[in-house]
Amino acid sequence: MRTETSRPTIHDVARQTGLSIATVSRALHMTNSPNVSETTRERVKEAARLLGYQPNLMGRSLVTGRSNTISYWALSLFSPYYTRITENICREAARRHYHVVINGTNDPAHSFEDDGAGAGSGNPLASHFDGIIACDVAYQQNDYASELRGRSRPFVGIGLNTPPQSDSVTIDVLAAGYMATKHLIEAGAQRILLLTADRGQDPRTTAYESVMREAGRETTIVRISHNRRPNAREGIKAMIEEYRSLGRTLPDAIFCQNDEVAIGCCRGLFDLGIKVPDDVLLIGCDGLDETEYAACPLSTVAFPISEMCSTAWDFLEHRLQSLETEQQNVVLQPQIIQRQSTRT
Repeated sequence: MRTETSRPTIHDVARQTGLSIATVSRALHMTNSPNVSETTRERVKEAARLLGYQPNLMGRSLVTGRSNTISYWALSLFSPYYTRITENICREAARRHYHVVINGTNDPAHSFEDDGAGAGSGNPLASHFDGIIACDVAYQQNDYASELRGRSRPFVGIGLNTPPQSDSVTIDVLAAGYMATKHLIEAGAQRILLLTADRGQDPRTTAYESVMREAGRETTIVRISHNRRPNAREGIKAMIEEYRSLGRTLPDAIFCQNDEVAIGCCRGLFDLGIKVPDDVLLIGCDGLDETEYAACPLSTVAFPISEMCSTAWDFLEHRLQSLETEQQNVVLQPQIIQRQSTRT
Protein backbone atom coordinates (compact mmCIF):
# COMPACT_ATOMS: atom_id res chain seq x y z
CA MET A 1 0.00 0.00 0.00
CA ARG A 2 1.26 3.46 -0.86
CA THR A 3 1.83 5.77 2.11
CA GLU A 4 1.09 9.49 2.05
CA THR A 5 4.79 10.30 1.67
CA SER A 6 5.75 7.68 -0.92
CA ARG A 7 6.12 8.62 -4.54
CA PRO A 8 3.23 7.53 -6.81
CA THR A 9 4.17 4.81 -9.28
CA ILE A 10 2.82 3.57 -12.58
CA HIS A 11 1.20 0.74 -10.58
CA ASP A 12 -0.87 3.34 -8.71
CA VAL A 13 -2.04 4.86 -11.99
CA ALA A 14 -2.96 1.40 -13.28
CA ARG A 15 -4.98 0.64 -10.13
CA GLN A 16 -6.69 4.03 -10.28
CA THR A 17 -7.81 3.52 -13.89
CA GLY A 18 -8.38 -0.24 -13.79
CA LEU A 19 -6.05 -0.63 -16.78
CA SER A 20 -2.98 -2.78 -17.28
CA ILE A 21 0.48 -1.37 -16.62
CA ALA A 22 1.31 -1.88 -20.30
CA THR A 23 -1.67 0.23 -21.40
CA VAL A 24 -0.86 2.96 -18.89
CA SER A 25 2.76 3.01 -20.06
CA ARG A 26 1.72 3.33 -23.70
CA ALA A 27 -0.74 6.11 -22.86
CA LEU A 28 1.87 8.12 -20.98
CA HIS A 29 4.95 7.48 -23.09
CA MET A 30 3.87 6.54 -26.63
CA THR A 31 1.93 9.46 -28.06
CA ASN A 32 1.24 7.72 -31.36
CA SER A 33 0.47 4.22 -30.12
CA PRO A 34 -2.37 2.68 -32.19
CA ASN A 35 -3.23 0.45 -29.22
CA VAL A 36 -4.46 3.33 -27.04
CA SER A 37 -7.49 5.45 -27.88
CA GLU A 38 -7.46 9.18 -27.27
CA THR A 39 -10.18 8.75 -24.63
CA THR A 40 -8.07 6.22 -22.74
CA ARG A 41 -4.97 8.39 -23.07
CA GLU A 42 -6.74 11.40 -21.56
CA ARG A 43 -8.20 9.22 -18.78
CA VAL A 44 -4.71 7.95 -17.88
CA LYS A 45 -3.18 11.42 -17.98
CA GLU A 46 -5.89 12.78 -15.70
CA ALA A 47 -5.36 9.95 -13.21
CA ALA A 48 -1.61 10.56 -13.27
CA ARG A 49 -2.18 14.26 -12.67
CA LEU A 50 -4.50 13.67 -9.71
CA LEU A 51 -2.09 11.18 -8.14
CA GLY A 52 0.92 13.41 -8.75
CA TYR A 53 2.64 10.70 -10.76
CA GLN A 54 5.84 11.72 -12.57
CA PRO A 55 7.50 9.31 -15.02
CA ASN A 56 10.97 8.07 -14.09
CA LEU A 57 12.81 9.40 -17.13
CA MET A 58 16.11 7.80 -16.13
CA GLY A 59 14.51 4.37 -15.84
CA ARG A 60 12.60 4.84 -19.04
CA SER A 61 15.76 5.81 -20.92
CA LEU A 62 17.48 2.61 -19.76
CA VAL A 63 14.64 0.58 -21.26
CA THR A 64 14.04 2.50 -24.49
CA GLY A 65 17.49 3.94 -25.11
CA ARG A 66 15.84 7.38 -25.38
CA SER A 67 15.16 10.03 -22.78
CA ASN A 68 13.24 12.44 -25.04
CA THR A 69 15.53 15.08 -23.58
CA ILE A 70 17.55 17.50 -25.68
CA SER A 71 20.48 19.61 -24.51
CA TYR A 72 20.20 23.19 -25.77
CA TRP A 73 23.26 25.44 -25.67
CA ALA A 74 23.42 29.16 -26.46
CA LEU A 75 26.02 31.89 -26.39
CA SER A 76 23.76 33.86 -24.06
CA LEU A 77 20.57 33.04 -22.21
CA PHE A 78 19.52 36.47 -21.04
CA SER A 79 19.66 38.94 -23.94
CA PRO A 80 16.29 39.55 -25.64
CA TYR A 81 17.50 38.04 -28.92
CA TYR A 82 18.70 34.75 -27.42
CA THR A 83 15.75 34.59 -25.05
CA ARG A 84 13.48 34.71 -28.09
CA ILE A 85 15.37 31.80 -29.69
CA THR A 86 15.25 29.79 -26.46
CA GLU A 87 11.50 30.38 -26.24
CA ASN A 88 11.01 29.02 -29.76
CA ILE A 89 13.25 26.01 -29.10
CA CYS A 90 11.20 25.14 -26.00
CA ARG A 91 7.87 25.70 -27.76
CA GLU A 92 8.91 23.29 -30.51
CA ALA A 93 10.10 20.80 -27.89
CA ALA A 94 6.71 20.83 -26.16
CA ARG A 95 4.92 20.39 -29.47
CA ARG A 96 7.09 17.37 -30.27
CA HIS A 97 6.92 15.92 -26.72
CA TYR A 98 10.57 16.51 -25.78
CA HIS A 99 12.18 17.95 -22.66
CA VAL A 100 14.92 20.60 -22.92
CA VAL A 101 17.88 21.17 -20.61
CA ILE A 102 19.07 24.75 -21.17
CA ASN A 103 22.73 25.74 -20.84
CA GLY A 104 24.84 28.82 -21.51
CA THR A 105 28.36 28.43 -22.90
CA ASN A 106 29.47 31.64 -21.21
CA ASP A 107 28.84 30.08 -17.80
CA PRO A 108 32.24 29.06 -16.32
CA ALA A 109 30.50 26.54 -14.05
CA HIS A 110 29.91 24.24 -17.04
CA SER A 111 32.62 21.85 -18.10
CA PHE A 112 32.87 19.24 -20.80
CA GLU A 113 35.92 17.35 -19.62
CA ASP A 114 35.51 13.72 -20.56
CA ASP A 115 34.79 11.38 -17.67
CA GLY A 116 35.85 8.37 -19.70
CA ALA A 117 32.28 7.40 -20.49
CA GLY A 118 31.73 9.89 -23.29
CA ALA A 119 29.71 12.23 -21.09
CA GLY A 120 30.48 15.70 -19.79
CA SER A 121 31.48 15.49 -16.14
CA GLY A 122 30.23 19.04 -15.61
CA ASN A 123 26.64 17.86 -16.06
CA PRO A 124 25.59 14.50 -14.59
CA LEU A 125 22.68 14.27 -17.04
CA ALA A 126 24.88 14.66 -20.12
CA SER A 127 24.82 10.97 -20.99
CA HIS A 128 21.01 11.01 -21.04
CA PHE A 129 20.60 13.59 -23.82
CA ASP A 130 19.26 12.24 -27.08
CA GLY A 131 20.76 15.12 -29.02
CA ILE A 132 22.10 18.67 -28.93
CA ILE A 133 21.00 21.96 -30.47
CA ALA A 134 23.58 24.73 -30.12
CA CYS A 135 23.11 28.40 -30.98
CA ASP A 136 26.08 30.65 -31.77
CA VAL A 137 28.48 28.89 -29.43
CA ALA A 138 32.03 30.15 -29.93
CA TYR A 139 33.51 26.85 -31.08
CA GLN A 140 37.00 28.16 -31.75
CA GLN A 141 37.38 30.26 -28.61
CA ASN A 142 35.74 27.94 -26.10
CA ASP A 143 37.20 24.49 -25.45
CA TYR A 144 34.15 22.89 -23.86
CA ALA A 145 31.84 24.40 -26.49
CA SER A 146 33.94 22.93 -29.28
CA GLU A 147 33.68 19.50 -27.65
CA LEU A 148 29.89 19.55 -28.00
CA ARG A 149 30.30 18.23 -31.50
CA GLY A 150 32.57 15.43 -30.34
CA ARG A 151 29.79 13.56 -28.59
CA SER A 152 28.39 10.47 -30.24
CA ARG A 153 24.90 11.87 -30.54
CA PRO A 154 22.97 14.02 -33.03
CA PHE A 155 24.00 17.68 -33.17
CA VAL A 156 22.44 20.67 -34.94
CA GLY A 157 24.05 24.11 -34.98
CA ILE A 158 21.82 27.16 -35.42
CA GLY A 159 22.15 30.93 -35.59
CA LEU A 160 24.90 33.08 -37.03
CA ASN A 161 27.85 30.88 -36.03
CA THR A 162 27.68 27.17 -36.84
CA PRO A 163 30.51 24.66 -37.24
CA PRO A 164 31.33 22.99 -40.58
CA GLN A 165 30.63 19.30 -41.14
CA SER A 166 27.52 19.46 -38.98
CA ASP A 167 23.79 19.73 -39.52
CA SER A 168 22.98 23.43 -39.38
CA VAL A 169 20.31 26.08 -39.82
CA THR A 170 21.89 29.46 -40.37
CA ILE A 171 20.73 32.97 -41.22
CA ASP A 172 22.23 34.98 -44.08
CA VAL A 173 23.64 37.82 -42.00
CA LEU A 174 25.64 39.18 -44.93
CA ALA A 175 22.35 39.68 -46.78
CA ALA A 176 20.96 41.44 -43.71
CA GLY A 177 23.82 43.93 -43.81
CA TYR A 178 23.27 44.56 -47.52
CA MET A 179 19.53 45.04 -46.99
CA ALA A 180 19.93 47.53 -44.16
CA THR A 181 22.60 49.66 -45.84
CA LYS A 182 20.84 49.72 -49.22
CA HIS A 183 17.57 50.59 -47.50
CA LEU A 184 19.15 53.69 -45.96
CA ILE A 185 20.67 54.73 -49.28
CA GLU A 186 17.32 54.28 -51.03
CA ALA A 187 15.74 56.42 -48.30
CA GLY A 188 18.06 59.25 -49.39
CA ALA A 189 20.79 59.01 -46.74
CA GLN A 190 24.24 60.28 -47.77
CA ARG A 191 26.32 59.94 -44.61
CA ILE A 192 25.61 56.53 -43.09
CA LEU A 193 27.28 55.46 -39.86
CA LEU A 194 27.61 51.87 -38.61
CA LEU A 195 27.30 51.46 -34.84
CA THR A 196 28.69 48.08 -33.80
CA ALA A 197 30.67 46.06 -31.27
CA ASP A 198 32.22 44.10 -34.14
CA ARG A 199 36.00 43.87 -34.22
CA GLY A 200 36.24 42.72 -37.81
CA GLN A 201 34.43 39.37 -38.15
CA ASP A 202 30.74 40.26 -38.41
CA PRO A 203 29.30 39.91 -41.95
CA ARG A 204 27.11 42.98 -41.35
CA THR A 205 30.25 45.12 -41.24
CA THR A 206 31.55 43.54 -44.43
CA ALA A 207 28.23 44.17 -46.17
CA TYR A 208 28.07 47.78 -44.98
CA GLU A 209 31.57 48.53 -46.26
CA SER A 210 30.86 46.84 -49.59
CA VAL A 211 27.59 48.69 -50.25
CA MET A 212 29.06 52.04 -49.23
CA ARG A 213 32.08 51.50 -51.47
CA GLU A 214 29.87 50.57 -54.44
CA ALA A 215 27.78 53.70 -53.83
CA GLY A 216 30.91 55.89 -53.70
CA ARG A 217 30.27 56.83 -50.07
CA GLU A 218 32.72 57.13 -47.18
CA THR A 219 32.37 54.62 -44.37
CA THR A 220 32.14 55.66 -40.74
CA ILE A 221 32.25 52.91 -38.15
CA VAL A 222 31.80 53.64 -34.45
CA ARG A 223 32.78 50.64 -32.34
CA ILE A 224 31.28 50.28 -28.88
CA SER A 225 32.49 47.92 -26.16
CA HIS A 226 29.44 45.64 -26.24
CA ASN A 227 26.33 45.30 -28.40
CA ARG A 228 23.97 46.20 -25.58
CA ARG A 229 21.69 49.18 -24.97
CA PRO A 230 23.74 51.06 -22.36
CA ASN A 231 26.92 50.77 -24.45
CA ALA A 232 25.08 51.99 -27.55
CA ARG A 233 23.47 54.89 -25.68
CA GLU A 234 26.74 56.16 -24.26
CA GLY A 235 28.72 55.35 -27.40
CA ILE A 236 26.56 57.38 -29.76
CA LYS A 237 26.41 60.28 -27.30
CA ALA A 238 30.20 60.38 -26.99
CA MET A 239 30.62 60.32 -30.77
CA ILE A 240 28.09 63.10 -31.41
CA GLU A 241 29.51 65.30 -28.67
CA GLU A 242 32.96 64.84 -30.23
CA TYR A 243 31.61 65.69 -33.69
CA ARG A 244 29.97 68.83 -32.32
CA SER A 245 33.12 69.96 -30.56
CA LEU A 246 35.08 69.57 -33.80
CA GLY A 247 32.39 71.19 -35.92
CA ARG A 248 31.97 68.02 -37.99
CA THR A 249 28.76 67.19 -39.87
CA LEU A 250 26.61 64.59 -38.15
CA PRO A 251 25.50 61.47 -40.01
CA ASP A 252 22.02 61.49 -41.48
CA ALA A 253 21.51 57.74 -40.99
CA ILE A 254 22.72 55.05 -38.58
CA PHE A 255 22.82 51.30 -39.17
CA CYS A 256 23.00 49.43 -35.84
CA GLN A 257 24.50 45.95 -35.56
CA ASN A 258 21.41 44.63 -33.78
CA ASP A 259 18.13 45.84 -32.36
CA GLU A 260 19.45 46.21 -28.81
CA VAL A 261 22.04 48.62 -30.17
CA ALA A 262 19.34 50.42 -32.16
CA ILE A 263 17.15 50.84 -29.07
CA GLY A 264 20.08 52.16 -27.01
CA CYS A 265 21.20 54.41 -29.85
CA CYS A 266 17.70 55.87 -30.21
CA ARG A 267 17.68 56.73 -26.52
CA GLY A 268 21.13 58.35 -26.75
CA LEU A 269 19.97 60.50 -29.67
CA PHE A 270 16.88 61.51 -27.69
CA ASP A 271 19.12 62.50 -24.74
CA LEU A 272 20.89 64.97 -27.04
CA GLY A 273 17.70 66.35 -28.58
CA ILE A 274 18.25 64.61 -31.92
CA LYS A 275 15.00 63.38 -33.44
CA VAL A 276 14.43 60.11 -35.27
CA PRO A 277 13.65 60.18 -38.19
CA ASP A 278 13.53 63.99 -38.62
CA ASP A 279 17.25 64.53 -37.93
CA VAL A 280 18.64 61.03 -38.51
CA LEU A 281 17.33 57.76 -39.94
CA LEU A 282 17.86 54.63 -37.86
CA ILE A 283 17.68 50.90 -38.56
CA GLY A 284 18.51 47.84 -36.48
CA CYS A 285 18.90 44.14 -37.16
CA ASP A 286 17.27 41.03 -35.56
CA GLY A 287 13.55 41.70 -35.52
CA LEU A 288 12.96 42.10 -31.77
CA ASP A 289 9.32 42.76 -30.87
CA GLU A 290 10.36 45.81 -28.85
CA THR A 291 11.32 47.69 -32.00
CA GLU A 292 7.67 47.86 -32.99
CA TYR A 293 6.65 49.37 -29.65
CA ALA A 294 9.35 52.04 -29.27
CA ALA A 295 8.18 55.67 -29.07
CA CYS A 296 9.46 55.91 -32.62
CA PRO A 297 8.87 52.43 -34.10
CA LEU A 298 12.21 51.21 -35.41
CA SER A 299 12.91 49.70 -38.79
CA THR A 300 14.79 46.42 -38.63
CA VAL A 301 16.05 43.50 -40.69
CA ALA A 302 14.11 40.63 -39.15
CA PHE A 303 15.59 37.15 -38.77
CA PRO A 304 13.25 34.15 -39.29
CA ILE A 305 13.68 32.83 -35.73
CA SER A 306 10.59 30.62 -35.63
CA GLU A 307 11.46 28.96 -38.94
CA MET A 308 15.06 28.48 -37.83
CA CYS A 309 14.04 26.68 -34.64
CA SER A 310 11.39 24.46 -36.23
CA THR A 311 13.80 23.47 -39.01
CA ALA A 312 16.49 22.65 -36.45
CA TRP A 313 14.07 20.31 -34.71
CA ASP A 314 13.19 18.70 -38.05
CA PHE A 315 16.88 18.10 -38.73
CA LEU A 316 17.45 16.69 -35.25
CA GLU A 317 14.53 14.29 -35.49
CA HIS A 318 15.72 13.12 -38.91
CA ARG A 319 19.16 12.48 -37.40
CA LEU A 320 17.65 10.64 -34.43
CA GLN A 321 15.84 8.35 -36.84
CA SER A 322 19.02 7.61 -38.80
CA LEU A 323 22.60 8.58 -38.05
CA GLU A 324 23.34 7.82 -41.69
CA THR A 325 21.20 10.73 -42.92
CA GLU A 326 23.15 12.98 -45.29
CA GLN A 327 24.39 16.25 -43.80
CA GLN A 328 21.51 18.71 -43.50
CA ASN A 329 22.21 22.41 -44.06
CA VAL A 330 19.99 25.36 -44.88
CA VAL A 331 20.53 29.13 -44.99
CA LEU A 332 17.45 31.25 -44.24
CA GLN A 333 16.89 34.76 -45.57
CA PRO A 334 16.02 37.83 -43.44
CA GLN A 335 13.57 40.52 -44.48
CA ILE A 336 13.31 44.29 -44.11
CA ILE A 337 10.56 45.64 -41.87
CA GLN A 338 10.22 49.35 -42.51
CA ARG A 339 8.78 51.52 -39.77
CA GLN A 340 8.77 55.18 -38.82
CA SER A 341 12.51 55.43 -38.05
CA THR A 342 13.48 55.28 -41.75
CA ARG A 343 10.53 57.11 -43.30
CA THR A 344 11.43 60.49 -44.72
